[in-house]
Amino acid sequence: MEKRTKIIIVRHGECPGNIEGRVRGRTEFPLNENGIKQAEAVAEALKNEAIECIYTSPLSRAKKTAEIIAEKGGFKVKADARFDNMFFGPWEGRKKDDLAKEFPEDWNTWLTSPENLHVPGAETFDEVQARAVAGINDLLLPHKGGTFAIVSHRGLIKPMIAGILGMQKPSFWKIYVDNASLSVLTHTDLHGFTLMELNNTCHLKGLSLVQEFI
Repeated sequence: MEKRTKIIIVRHGECPGNIEGRVRGRTEFPLNENGIKQAEAVAEALKNEAIECIYTSPLSRAKKTAEIIAEKGGFKVKADARFDNMFFGPWEGRKKDDLAKEFPEDWNTWLTSPENLHVPGAETFDEVQARAVAGINDLLLPHKGGTFAIVSHRGLIKPMIAGILGMQKPSFWKIYVDNASLSVLTHTDLHGFTLMELNNTCHLKGLSLVQEFI
């Protein structure tokens, strides 16, 4: 049988930026109380997985989520800048409603084809996708036949999955991931990547979710 590698992808738990409708980017937002409970629920769901290492965005909301998961399951955690969130430049930390009024043309691009969005000083989705896909590919060899996890952000997880699966642009709005959701990929030399599970939130029963469609 061919060796099959399992990759568990976790979006970080809820933070104030989610509640306030802000562009988070690399602005530091800690997990709020609900976000900590969400992370604890993820930890319970993953405690029996044979995770060799959790690779996390360096931002505190992702890192704290990873640490809560790791503590429950006895896993290793390593911060990896390749899985950091997209940098939005002057849009960082801004309320989405305000950006829509201030930059109507750019905001329309964000809503319709965000891969074509070019905010001065910000990363593009192509740049985010390139570093994320390179990162996950680099981890395949040391974890071949095993399991590793990635804890990251909406702005990275969606283009990473799209890139891995070879989806045509625009693809950002064709994939959805909630806070503290679980998605699962597998990889074999024969078939490459296979999406096994997307946006699983069954473990979050009883916890509120801020659903974000913009």
